[in-house]
This record gives sequence, C-alpha cells and structure tokens, in this order.
Amino acid sequence: MDSENNNSLRDKDTALNEKLYELRDNGIYLNSLRQYDEAIECFDQALKIKSEDSYTLILKGISLSFLNRHDEAIKCFDQALNIKSNDNYSLICKGISLSFLGRYDEAIKCNSQAFKIEIQSDNSDENLNSNEETSCHQYISFNQDNSTKSSEFFFKPVDITSVTLSENKRTVVKVAAIQLDFKLSTKSFPFQIINKTELKAKVLKALEQASKRNVDIVCLPELCVCEEWLPLIQAVSKDMVVIAGSYYDAKRHNVCRLVIDSKVIDYSQMKINPSSLEKGTSYKSLMTSGDKLYIFKTKVGILSILICRDFLNYCHFLRDFVDIIFVPSYNREINFFQETAHVNVKASRTYVVISNTSVYGGTSLFGIVHKESHNEFIDKGFKREGDDTYKVCELEAGVEGIITADLNLVFKAIQVPSLANSFRDPLPVSNIDKEVINFLI
Repeated sequence: MDSENNNSLRDKDTALNEKLYELRDNGIYLNSLRQYDEAIECFDQALKIKSEDSYTLILKGISLSFLNRHDEAIKCFDQALNIKSNDNYSLICKGISLSFLGRYDEAIKCNSQAFKIEIQSDNSDENLNSNEETSCHQYISFNQDNSTKSSEFFFKPVDITSVTLSENKRTVVKVAAIQLDFKLSTKSFPFQIINKTELKAKVLKALEQASKRNVDIVCLPELCVCEEWLPLIQAVSKDMVVIAGSYYDAKRHNVCRLVIDSKVIDYSQMKINPSSLEKGTSYKSLMTSGDKLYIFKTKVGILSILICRDFLNYCHFLRDFVDIIFVPSYNREINFFQETAHVNVKASRTYVVISNTSVYGGTSLFGIVHKESHNEFIDKGFKREGDDTYKVCELEAGVEGIITADLNLVFKAIQVPSLANSFRDPLPVSNIDKEVINFLI
C-alpha cells in the first residue's frame, strides 16, 4: 500500500513538473513574440506550482522590464536572489532595470557583483587585473538618457542574409557534435589555446572519427581551432560539411568558417555578442562584433551557426527558416542554453546541435522524439533521469566524445495520426549514438 502511495505521489510530482516546464516554455515563446502580458500570465501560473523557482522569477522580471515596469521587475529579481544569492543572471537583469530607473549607483553595484561572480567561475585559475567600476560598466551598457527601448537592450540588431550554396539533395542527414578537452588562457586578448599541438591532433582525429561514421555535418566547439589549421581541416573533411569551431582573426573577430566539399566557403559567421571576458574591462570591447547572421542553403539542408551566446539572442529569428542551428560553444552556462534549445525545438521544430568544451560538458542534440523514447534514452545513458526536455543525447563534463544522429529534414515532428504499420512511420530523429573517445589515442 505504501508503495502504491509513493508511486502516486511521484506521478503527481512528475505531472506538476511537466506543467511547470510547459508554462515556462510557453512564456518564453510569448516573450519572443513580444506578447509580454501573456507571458507574465504563464509565469504567474508556473509560480503557483512552484513559488520559489528562481528561473521563473527571472523570466517574469524580464517580461516586466520589457513593459518598462521596472519596479515590479526588480522585486522579481530580488525574490530570485533570495533563493539563489550568487546568481549573476539575476544581478545582471536587476542592474538593467535599475539603470532604466536612473538608479545608476545601485546598478553599478549589482553588475560589479555579477561580473565578479562570472570572472571567479570562468577564471578561478587566472589572474585578471580588472578595475571593478569600469568592468561593470562594460558588462552592462548603461542607458544614461533612457532613450533606448528595453527590447533593444538585450541584443544587437543584425542583418539576416540568406546564401544559396547548393540545392538540398537530402531528406535525411547524419550530424555529429564533437566534445573536446581543451582550455583557453584568458590572461590577454585574443585568448590563446593552451597546448595547441595537442588540440590540433584532437581536432583532426575527431573529424576522422566523424568521417568513419559517414557523418554529413559535423560541429566543433567554439575557439578550438586556429586559422592556420583550416587547410588541414579541409584535407580530412572529404564529403562532410564541417562547422569548424571558431578562432580569432587579425581584426579580433570570433570567426566560424564553414567547410563544404573540402573548401572553405567565402562567408564567415562572426560572433555578434561577446562574452563578458571578450568585452574586457574597458568601455571598448576586446572582441570585434559581427553584424550579419547567415542562413546557408546547402546540399545537406538549410543551416545557421550561432556562436555561443548569440544562440540566446537570435535563435527565435531563425525559427521556421532553417533546418538545423549549430551552436559552437565555450560555455559554462550550458543548462540555460539547453533550456533555450528545448523551447526552440518545441516552438519551431528546428533541430539544435550544441558542441562545447569538456571542461563544462553539455554537448548535445535537440529534436522531437516520441515521449515513450525518453526512458529508453535514459537506459542507454543518452540523457539523465528526470530530463523531460527534447534533448535527445548529451555528453557529460569531463569526457571527450562524439554524438551522432540521423535528422529528417522533411518530417521534423511526430506524425499524427501514426501509420497502421509503425515501422513505416517517419521519425524526426533516429539512429542516435554517443561514444566517449580519447581523441589522442
């Protein structure tokens, strides 16, 4: 009897959690449509399920700030900070709202604290000599004259350009996400790869492994290559399309190059929004920002590349326009990115492929699958127990490896009603696999 009661309670908790995630996802989607009042209603309903959910409180605060209801937004951020005092994202958002109210001294204190937290997390082993006040000014660009609209505060406007490289010749493509063990030295800019020789060998070995698995498109992590390695990457890419990580060019852009048919194409996807470290400690950003976002029409589908935090800012602009978004990352905040990937897949059926350093892990693939498949993925070690998102597979921190899967570019969602012969049902994601590999052996 006790066992039945426990099962009943677990089922109830699972149902409530699913409802909470659904309400949050709907709110995030409504925010992306600028329907902020409706988004707030979703977040309020979610908070009735779990009143001390810091993430939902932050999301509600962001919606309120978009409506210029900054006093109410600050209350939400304060509630979130009462739950999680060292959450730098709550502090960043609170600083923005304070700056809109003209409370600049308080805003500076918030963002100074946020900057310290991120620097400590990203650089516990690095010595950054930064001036506290100028750091936080650069971290959040304050709006001193209140002339900037809230919606303009959260991302830099860009041109979205469609480039036709080839006609799509495939219905199903095999993709691979690579996770590599490497670190960057951030003592000076441009940041440098620690042990370039070793990482170059790993990159080439990873591409060879992808080729052996007959992969069509492979994605490498952010800042894992050097520009001079591109000829070597071309040589081993063969028939694959390679999202070649990224590197800093001579003009200090964070650049991702696309290799197709063993050739580097002419169009470079440049990172638009710098990380806090790429912004540096002066008023002028260390990284030179790009101003274009490309949609590539290729022989293996319609692709876009969003380097690290560009994914958070621009993925909603690509919904329904691309088949797959690739996210090369060097990223500690991987959980937030994965939440965004889940919402993006739910809202648009666009696949998301994230490649990250093994220092932080979270290299993953997102797509629509049967709900019944979740337990199977957990049993196979593709994802963690209790993960009900559209994450199909993930590599944990501390390991190198490769995730592969076949993605259907025509049927991106489960077909309803299903066919009488279930074996003929087209699956959006199939033939999923992951393997932990030491790329130096």
